[in-house]
Amino acid sequence: MKCPRCQQDNSTEQKFYGECGTPLAGAARARPYADLKDENEGLSRSLTEALEQHRVAGKPRAFSRCFVALAVVLCTALSAGAQPPAVRTPESERERWNQIFTRQPASIRTDANRLLVQVASELVPGVALDIGMGFGRNAIFLARRGWRVTGFDISDVGVEKARLAAQAENLPLTASREDMFKFDYGLNRYDLIAFLYMPAADRLARQIADALKPGGVLVIEHFLRRPDGSLGYESRALPKLFPTLEVLRYAEDDSNPDYDQENVGRVVRFLARKAR
Repeated sequence: MKCPRCQQDNSTEQKFYGECGTPLAGAARARPYADLKDENEGLSRSLTEALEQHRVAGKPRAFSRCFVALAVVLCTALSAGAQPPAVRTPESERERWNQIFTRQPASIRTDANRLLVQVASELVPGVALDIGMGFGRNAIFLARRGWRVTGFDISDVGVEKARLAAQAENLPLTASREDMFKFDYGLNRYDLIAFLYMPAADRLARQIADALKPGGVLVIEHFLRRPDGSLGYESRALPKLFPTLEVLRYAEDDSNPDYDQENVGRVVRFLARKAR
């Protein structure tokens, strides 16, 4: 099975998600680890209790041995799919995205996000922040339109690609490798903040809102939460995360996501403005 977003083949690794977090083809077969673990433990307890009842009742030992063998087989089979989810650290995320941006799979859009293009065309250029800039496709677009752009990403490869592209055109872009949870967003700094195909808005909402200048706008586009509970924001969650901002546009629809452009998926788009 290949991940449509990062093109990683995980068919021999019993994984149901690509390294980019996108569900693989056939991923509907996947079961949450917690559910499988609970079922396994419950089955083990039931079999153990039944075995003890047979022992107390004096049933033949041969039957007990068969019962034990059955318990082992059933529990082993159930446990086969119950691998604990991998723990993602900043370092592992950096390496993961370095690999993705080195390969630059065709599933990742290389031109600027359409919502951002539409929004920027209606604004006077100012100071912009691109959170999770990747290889700089959106930051470069803004810089070409006269914005003074700061962009950061956890990937060394992505940041270096953005720097080189900006230098080649002598564009006003400051690019750096940063952890988005440690970045200094400041207060009233930016006329526009792009938060495109990035998770964890709930953990950064206050910092992002504070970083906007009065009248500044926030542009968010991301996957909408899928039925299996993976990858994306819950329906109508974003307006609740930014209660101090005026919602200018909110939409949930089927389209080709920037990070899975070869497939149609559920996408959420959010545009909001800080009061002047």
